[in-house]
Amino acid sequence: MERLRQLEYYRKDGVEQEINKLEYEINTQPQIFLRPDQLKLVQNRDVILAEMQQEIQIINEISNDLALMINEQSEQIDRIEDNISQAQSDVQISTNYIEPASKIKSKINEKKCIIITAAIVIVLIIILVLVLSLVLSLRSGQNG
Repeated sequence: MERLRQLEYYRKDGVEQEINKLEYEINTQPQIFLRPDQLKLVQNRDVILAEMQQEIQIINEISNDLALMINEQSEQIDRIEDNISQAQSDVQISTNYIEPASKIKSKINEKKCIIITAAIVIVLIIILVLVLSLVLSLRSGQNG
């Protein structure tokens, strides 16, 4: 691998003789031959590495999904917090109106009681006048 890097370096510099030398060294290196049992171990290792790579990719996808879900839930929590803050503000404002409204309601109830009492007194006076006039007319009818 290092020799390939050197080769690329020399190609950039245009040194043809060094390039030819490195190419010769790369092409004349002995090939590595593996015994069947070694080859099987290497192949098994490659299969295991491929499986691990797939599992890492799955884990990465799960991690991305979790990050997305956390982000969405974070937005929902932010909205909930905003709603709670708004509700607290609304409660505070409405609390400021409760006392004056309560006083107004008490005054209205007092006036209702006075009006009802006055109406009852007027009705009683009318009834008393009618009864008295009836009694007087009956007495005058008996006297005459």
